[in-house]
Amino acid sequence: METHKLAILCAPFRKRSAGDITRMKRAKSELLKRGWLPIFLPDTLVDVLDDDDDEQRVLAVAASSFFCRTMADFPDAEMVVVGLHMTVGMRSDVASWLDAGGPAPRNIADVIFNGEKEEVDDGGNH
Repeated sequence: METHKLAILCAPFRKRSAGDITRMKRAKSELLKRGWLPIFLPDTLVDVLDDDDDEQRVLAVAASSFFCRTMADFPDAEMVVVGLHMTVGMRSDVASWLDAGGPAPRNIADVIFNGEKEEVDDGGNH
């Protein structure tokens, strides 16, 4: 049985903008081509929680933090950062991931291009 790596995606996300959707589809597609299974928690929460409601936003950040801590225990899981800008929510996820013993996050460009220096269009998200 072939094993796959889990890619816990860490990306800027505030509401469902066209840029967010395009960026995430591209990242997921590239990871799938390379045998990774991409997981992006906001995909599961966006239909349930209102991003404009401060209390629900706090709940979403707490859920994301819990998810990252839990996934850090999986041996074939890595956190993959999409884009160059680290939001408060992303910093919280990375901290939770690292606190739980997860390996240092990798940038999507490093995963896709195997560490080669190549420009990646992050949709102006920097």
